[in-house]
Amino acid sequence: MGLTPARTGRFISACFTILGTVFLTISIVVNHLLTGLLPLAQGMVKDGLALYDSFTGRLAVSNISGHKELLEQLKVAKGMMPSEGLLSFAHVCVPLLVTLAVILLGLAIFGFVKPVLLCSCLTRIKLLKWGGEASVPGTPSAFLLKLKSVPLKVYAIAGGVFAGIVLVAVVIAVACGPSKKIPAKKIMDLEKRATDYVVAQKTYFNRSKSVGDASALGLDSPMQSDFFDYSVSSSKFTAELRKEVGGCPAGSRWTISAKAEGFFTKELKLYRKAPADTNCVKLLPDFKNVGRKQNQK
Repeated sequence: MGLTPARTGRFISACFTILGTVFLTISIVVNHLLTGLLPLAQGMVKDGLALYDSFTGRLAVSNISGHKELLEQLKVAKGMMPSEGLLSFAHVCVPLLVTLAVILLGLAIFGFVKPVLLCSCLTRIKLLKWGGEASVPGTPSAFLLKLKSVPLKVYAIAGGVFAGIVLVAVVIAVACGPSKKIPAKKIMDLEKRATDYVVAQKTYFNRSKSVGDASALGLDSPMQSDFFDYSVSSSKFTAELRKEVGGCPAGSRWTISAKAEGFFTKELKLYRKAPADTNCVKLLPDFKNVGRKQNQK
């Protein structure tokens, strides 16, 4: 009652099933972290640090011990965030793990249905080797002698099935994997309109020492492009993504809030805020500096 070819094939298939399930589970967990928990944590840390960088935030840190401790925790959390290189590596690993998992699970299914044929294929490609007395019927060596009699078309069919599994795995990996090509031309309009708002707001404030709405700034609102809906209220510029672009979900918003602050001397303050999703940040990574360069020229 040793390991016959059929039992060997089923045992190998069981190993493929376990390994494929492990890879698939890891890919799901990593993808959930990259697209859900990590962007949420990064957004919370970013918003928290921005809050404490304001006048009221600095005042709270100076006078309330709890806020000082929270600021230190936010700084520690920022230092623990993974680097861009590590994130890029993780994004590449997810589709590779999915591909490998699909291949292993496909081989497992094939092995459970045709265990003897699986052993035959593994033997032919030198991944499996049989030993023992060839004269004893039913032994692995006897099975090895029978491999020569297997028709070539059987191996061709097995190869076709395997190629089909690989093709399906590649399609799934491409579909699940994040888009690496950032559609630069699609977001140029966002940068231009955001810059126009900042420049117009600064120009208007220099004249009137107040914040202007769309009419006062001479801007059209609302406006619509192929990918964004734009609006300018009495103190805020908003760009809302109409459809998914580069992994950034529809409905994501970029905002610029304008405030006139100061007791004796009014000063214009502009607060730029991009979506927390890392795919959205990649669309316009320098959004926090939109409109700043114009003052340096």
